[in-house]
Amino acid sequence: MRILIVDDEQPLRDSLRYLLEAYGHQVVEALDIQDARSVLRARCRRIDVMLLDLFFQDAPDGLALLEELTADADAPPVIVTSGTSAVAHAVRALKLGARDYLTKPVDPDELRMRLAYIEQSIPSTHADTRIHSDADCIRFDKERVLVCRSPAMKALLRRVEHIVEQNFPVLIQGETGVGKGLLARLMHAFSPRAQAPFVAVNCSAIPPELAEAELFGHYKGSFTGASTTRIGLLQQANGGTLFLDEIGELTPALQSKLLTALEDGQIRPIGAHEPVDVDIRLLCATNRDLAQETRTGTFRADLYYRISTVALTIPPLRERVEDIRPITEIIVNELRHSFNREYATLDPATLRALEHHDWPGNVRELRNVLVRSMVEMNGIDLHIDDADLHPGDNGAQEPQHPTRDVITDAIGPDSAEILTLEEIERRYAQTVLNRLGGNKLATAKALGISRGTLRRKLEETD
Repeated sequence: MRILIVDDEQPLRDSLRYLLEAYGHQVVEALDIQDARSVLRARCRRIDVMLLDLFFQDAPDGLALLEELTADADAPPVIVTSGTSAVAHAVRALKLGARDYLTKPVDPDELRMRLAYIEQSIPSTHADTRIHSDADCIRFDKERVLVCRSPAMKALLRRVEHIVEQNFPVLIQGETGVGKGLLARLMHAFSPRAQAPFVAVNCSAIPPELAEAELFGHYKGSFTGASTTRIGLLQQANGGTLFLDEIGELTPALQSKLLTALEDGQIRPIGAHEPVDVDIRLLCATNRDLAQETRTGTFRADLYYRISTVALTIPPLRERVEDIRPITEIIVNELRHSFNREYATLDPATLRALEHHDWPGNVRELRNVLVRSMVEMNGIDLHIDDADLHPGDNGAQEPQHPTRDVITDAIGPDSAEILTLEEIERRYAQTVLNRLGGNKLATAKALGISRGTLRRKLEETD
């Protein structure tokens, strides 16, 4: 199960996390009521059970949250925790709908027994049957999450909500790395075909000479090397969804054959004497301007009109800054488990750096930056700055060792102020950073210090 721990005591959250993960559960933490509300409101992660402390800074704020949850039919079952002196509040919590309560310190065996009892009452499937376009995140296919906190993504999801149950083709457009494949999987997961196959094909990864056999299949002996009969990808998707990523990479001959298959609802594998019926919902994706390519003749206009009954465009990450933080938190949580790290936190400076980057590679680039930072991480904090976001850029100019005029700029030409050594170092580092165009890697090299030391000196201004 996925369990939300709501408690303002870090040691208690740590011990509960360790215990629950040892039992095989997944854990989400909230350090106060407002944090818990955000987790529940976002719906990025399904919460099966909430462990809720009643008291936050000597106030029974947990009761206020319980009162809010009584009106929410989708609220998870709640186990409240309290000290022995708060029994009266625990009783009130049960009247408000809490499933159970435990006194602190929590007994591990007692907790395990209560959770097992609740787990038996949870339905085996938690899949939503429709898209909630007002949510901050859409969770599907067990662990896949589409973040839609930004207005641009909410507008896109409202369109998806209206067409997801239809059967006509959809063309998904957007820059490389924006998540076209993820949106295609979401559309399949919430469609009437959700229990049938989802077959994804990267058209750019199939050699042209093999593409026809891969897509349409072939019979044994139909060409040199065809030692067995192979069912094509279109036939494998029968009854479900076929997702053709980078459809613009198909050759003109394959474009023609695909058009015929879509119009007739039939395919003819290589070497076959009779056509084979197929029933698929087609989703396509491209980062190219196919409309323009129809005018230049590089993409068939009739196929374009067939596959673009509805065209959806995913905005680039730089146009949905509100999504960067939740996407980052989701990726970091995944990486934390992959790298077997108990903790991985993001400081405010790192989040600001991520939100101010323009992300030409979109979510794919963001993931790569976070993976690289996780590999190099020391301690529990992920630190990312401008140099990490531009690993191949050492600055347009070679770092020059600052001279006396830099010191004058830092301290002031006629300053009579007595400055501490710490303040002089801070001003000096900031002035060099300004001189080098904000390039922190070049500044660190010029000063002969590490990026971490530079970061700490600059943060002394905050």
